[in-house]
Amino acid sequence: MYSYLSNKITIHFIKKGIIKQSDFENYAYGFEILISEIVYCLIMAIIALITHSLLTSLLFFLAFYIYRSVAGGYHAKTYLRCHIIFAINQLLCIGTIYHLPSLVIPYFCMLSLLLSAIITFLVAPIDHENKPFSEKEYSRYKAKSRYYILLSLLIVLSLLAFGYGSNKYCLAYCIGLLSGNLSVLYAKIARRCNYEKN
Repeated sequence: MYSYLSNKITIHFIKKGIIKQSDFENYAYGFEILISEIVYCLIMAIIALITHSLLTSLLFFLAFYIYRSVAGGYHAKTYLRCHIIFAINQLLCIGTIYHLPSLVIPYFCMLSLLLSAIITFLVAPIDHENKPFSEKEYSRYKAKSRYYILLSLLIVLSLLAFGYGSNKYCLAYCIGLLSGNLSVLYAKIARRCNYEKN
């Protein structure tokens, strides 16, 4: 469906003279990704509104999305599966925030950060099989993912040190970061399993 819509949009722009026919595939792919990103934002917003968790959902989404943009991660075979997995992750985050005792939150945040840092330094980044990294891209994304995780560590540990780490906003960010890292780890394991089968 996204492919169909992106093709229609691209053809419309070609007819208007905004896009060249020779650039059809690049723009069609770009519009497909854009549609998918808009749907992610809509899913996040709808769940946030239903569960009355706008700020926590936004922090979860930002941590997850920024990390995935610099480190890669698991890609389901269809957009529908991707969106369902994301929705489940967001709901798990909200459930954890509502049910985790406030005394445990700082420890959960520290554990999430520690696991995220370990995964980032040992595994990230991971490219998509259909669009592998060049050596230069790999080095750039490796550096970016490490800078992002170190910056996140610095911010969250500062919040913890000043007593703000026991709130649900800090927890939402840490869960988003951990979710992005688990996606990277799962993608690495899945790729290794597929490689061993072949």
